[in-house]
Amino acid sequence: SGRQPGSGRRSSRPPTARAGGQPSARGEGDASARDRPSLAARTLWRGAANIELSSEFKQRGGTEISPMSTTKSRAVAEQYAISAALRGQSEAGAAATPLLLKLKIDSFLQCGSDISFLAVFTNEAEFVYPPCTYLEPRSEKEETVRSEGREYTVKVLEVVPHVA
Repeated sequence: SGRQPGSGRRSSRPPTARAGGQPSARGEGDASARDRPSLAARTLWRGAANIELSSEFKQRGGTEISPMSTTKSRAVAEQYAISAALRGQSEAGAAATPLLLKLKIDSFLQCGSDISFLAVFTNEAEFVYPPCTYLEPRSEKEETVRSEGREYTVKVLEVVPHVA
């Protein structure tokens, strides 16, 4: 039989499984921690447009003064950057260049907070960084991407985030 309150004896039955096949709290060890992907060595993305990157930023980096939303999905960031560039083009009349920030995460200390469980759009896989996150630039290049049957040139800036 199962463990009786106050009896101090354990059941010989295997742990009860929860939804998703994970053992319950009565199981051995923390299976969810074992099965979670590592926060180290990952890439996050941020899409933007209508931003002119100064040569000083490209050399020394800069600080994002407001909370910064990022995603694990490059496609989500690309779509956001392209739509922001198209909105900027219609407002300003000039073509805006979509910008992708490629955040290279080498340590869990550089990773923002995973708020995917709060998302209305679960495919966004959103991570948020606090205000005053310093972005250290590593490299810059231009790439051609296809979206909705059209080709766009996007600027990709690789950065390493440092949380204050």
